[in-house]
Amino acid sequence: MAVFKKLKKSKDKRATVPEPEPVKQLDKRVGLDTYRDFFTLKNYWKAVDRRKREAANHFLHRCTSFS
Repeated sequence: MAVFKKLKKSKDKRATVPEPEPVKQLDKRVGLDTYRDFFTLKNYWKAVDRRKREAANHFLHRCTSFS
């Protein structure tokens, strides 16, 4: 009777690697090139709790300077 048996590792028990997800596409009407830009913008606005008017002016100035 063996106390420390070696367990046989089967291929079925290995963790499977998930398939990569496709890159999310943005609607062209949004005006941002990538989903990452949209995500950053969304998190930026979530963080703004005071001085919303100055933040809105900053964003408007930033978007109009790119065009």
